[in-house]
Amino acid sequence: MFFGTSMPSQELIDAYSVEKRVSSATPPAYVAYSLDDDVVKPNENSLAWCAALREAGVPVREIPHETGGHQWNHWQDFPSSMFEWIASLHTYNTGQMGFILQ
Repeated sequence: MFFGTSMPSQELIDAYSVEKRVSSATPPAYVAYSLDDDVVKPNENSLAWCAALREAGVPVREIPHETGGHQWNHWQDFPSSMFEWIASLHTYNTGQMGFILQ
């Protein structure tokens, strides 16, 4: 079911597909997911988004976890891996938005 319909149009799918909205002005991303998630298909959505970010030259940290389902509380490296990633950015300028992490 997608927005109340079992057969959404390709136009509707494209409008809500984040990987189709990535540009060099997209902020850096931390993407972590579980391979055994039975709520969403992270291998499709997360992989497409991470590929689009990399293609646009946007810093991305992708962390697939073997287990954890649709919850973060089962990952041993979270939130420490996220904080390490944030610290590694130091300074990042998106051009249009521009921000500094210190």
